Amino acid sequence: LSTFKCFTCHPQQAAGFLLDNFAECNRLWQRMSGSGKDKDARRRAADRRSLSSVVGCSLVRLSKLNGLDLQLYRWTLPRVLKVIHRSDGVSREYFLHTLLVVFPISFHVATLDELLAECVASMSGDGLTQVLRHVMQTLALLPDRGVLVEAGVFEVLHKRVQEAISGLRPDAICDASQLDPFLEMLCELCSFTLHLHPGDVTRVRDVWRTARGLLDAVLGDEASGSTRRAEDEAAGGVVTLLTLPARGLEASVF
Repeated sequence: LSTFKCFTCHPQQAAGFLLDNFAECNRLWQRMSGSGKDKDARRRAADRRSLSSVVGCSLVRLSKLNGLDLQLYRWTLPRVLKVIHRSDGVSREYFLHTLLVVFPISFHVATLDELLAECVASMSGDGLTQVLRHVMQTLALLPDRGVLVEAGVFEVLHKRVQEAISGLRPDAICDASQLDPFLEMLCELCSFTLHLHPGDVTRVRDVWRTARGLLDAVLGDEASGSTRRAEDEAAGGVVTLLTLPARGLEASVF
């Protein structure tokens, strides 16, 4: 009890304790993914899934800590991201989603660039695009768009989305199922841009140029059979991306 009282008096000390617990739980959780017989591996995978909420509970406790403010969150975030960076792909995606859900949106706005930099540095493919889309959907819930505009949120998001795309290996894209997550991410960015800056054609064009760069890099001028299939199947995503601004204008008029 005396220890608990001490922690409640010193939020940073309490945060440090929770961070240590988070790091240790994560280390144990990672060890459960070790190799072995197929039967044992399946059992460990099931155990890991059942324990995910227990490991993520440290983040929930951090978010509910008495005395948590933006200053303390800025101190906490790099330490949380350091633990996340040392996790495997599945854990990383789970922790980042949890981080987005449990902490106030205003904190994410203030530390957006640091958060996205870690996402782009430590993740790839569908997992990365899902997290970036989740970030945009979370930020769109903030009632005051002026806060997002003032913080330059579009510019930060667009920069990190471009980095995510530049890290994509064109030879790894064989069909639309691999290209689609990136087009869906760009559609989400276009929708978010129209939400944040209604009628702003310049920023929409920036998103389109990024999409064109993606398609040029992946499909090229002379496509092979596999990339032709990707091109045909990705057409739906491109159409959506191109028609989103028109839908936004229709909604504003009617």
